[in-house]
Amino acid sequence: MKKTISLLFCILSISFSIAQKNNSQNSIKHIAFTDQDNKVRLEALKKLTDENAIKHVAFTDEDSTIRLAALDKLKDKNSIKHISNTDKDSKVRLKALELLN
Repeated sequence: MKKTISLLFCILSISFSIAQKNNSQNSIKHIAFTDQDNKVRLEALKKLTDENAIKHVAFTDEDSTIRLAALDKLKDKNSIKHISNTDKDSKVRLKALELLN
């Protein structure tokens, strides 16, 4: 009985840790997408682990410095290729081309 309770407590503890991490990533994602301050968005981007969220920042952020930072974190070659063809800033397009080679 004690082993069963210990195991349940362990499972609950792990579940709680996972939920906290997901909540934390959601908060970071929100900041990376919406904060008015470029420096704050950049710091939030550095903490992002969700590839789709990073892709969103790389495609949509108004600041080319932040899009460059997001580009450095992207793993998806199709997204990098898309950015190399479509980004409005030539520095971002050039960096994307360099990452493809």
